[in-house]
Amino acid sequence: MKSLVSINRMRGGSAALLFVLSGAIGCSQDNEYFGDGTTEVVEISSEDSTIPDGGATILKFNFSYDQNSVFNDNGEINLVVRLPRQLTYRDNSAEIDGPGSRDKDEDPVVRRCANGQSYLAFTFNKNDLDEAQPPSDGADAQLKMTVDAVAPGQYVPVEARADEDTVLYSCAQVFNYDEQNILTVE
Repeated sequence: MKSLVSINRMRGGSAALLFVLSGAIGCSQDNEYFGDGTTEVVEISSEDSTIPDGGATILKFNFSYDQNSVFNDNGEINLVVRLPRQLTYRDNSAEIDGPGSRDKDEDPVVRRCANGQSYLAFTFNKNDLDEAQPPSDGADAQLKMTVDAVAPGQYVPVEARADEDTVLYSCAQVFNYDEQNILTVE
């Protein structure tokens, strides 16, 4: 009888151990991506702070996002860039920075306003961000694009906002941005 009790205890212990292990394995897959729930543009940089009129520069938008929301919950990241009238987006130049030469081309929805400014709206999902290279501490991905200088200006603000929800923007309202970078076009 003692050996039967010992066997039942071992079975019970084995079942409990199996249950704990399966729970740990399941949890490790859910926690594969760590995110703090914050989605935002953390930095905008440019190759040149002063651009000659008729010249061009590359803008870089470093942004963070909740990776668990994107990769495990099939969420999307919306990023909107506001370009002032002195700059225009060069078609087919936007890409998510990936490893080596494996950058991911991105096409924004472009909205041009009567005053010359324009808005570029991007939507990224897990396919867009799967191989994104983190550009720095505090950022999970980087969007790069080329802009052309089309008019001179001393105070040329480039602004951007990222969110898991829709980013609201309008030609008739002030843009609520996360980050701004001031350029000069001469």
